[in-house]
Amino acid sequence: MTNDFVESLAQAGIDFIAALPSSSLAKFQEDLAADSRFTTIFASNEGEGAAICAGAWLGGKKPALIMENSGLTFTSYSVLRLHSPLGIPMLLVIDFRGDIGDANWWATAFGWSIEPMLSALRIPFCVVESAADFRVKVSKMWKTSLHSKNPAAIILRHGLNPR
Repeated sequence: MTNDFVESLAQAGIDFIAALPSSSLAKFQEDLAADSRFTTIFASNEGEGAAICAGAWLGGKKPALIMENSGLTFTSYSVLRLHSPLGIPMLLVIDFRGDIGDANWWATAFGWSIEPMLSALRIPFCVVESAADFRVKVSKMWKTSLHSKNPAAIILRHGLNPR
């Protein structure tokens, strides 16, 4: 079965994936790793993943970092020290933990903080509600990242399983 999210990333031109383990993104990440159109690595933390994406860009790849929103704090250092000052694009695909309806008590603070943190980092972002919404917005957000020479983010609404 074809994964619409994987196809959308490929059509947008993304060819390098750094990912962090996430129970809700596991199938999506497995599909990316199994697809020969992508070089996929699993990083030990989100900051490392963002730094690896910077290196991949400098090596001619078009990178995306796939993670839960709880990792944005780790990612921020690489964004502020590498991506933004050096003009390195990267697409962030972020699972929205702590969104309305999320039953994990520990995720609540992440839901409250994700949009203000992205805004403070001057990372343009959008929230997607469905696979069709992702398909439309992934190319636009990647173009935004390319033209702004800065990361751009797509937030996957709670309950949206990219399978």
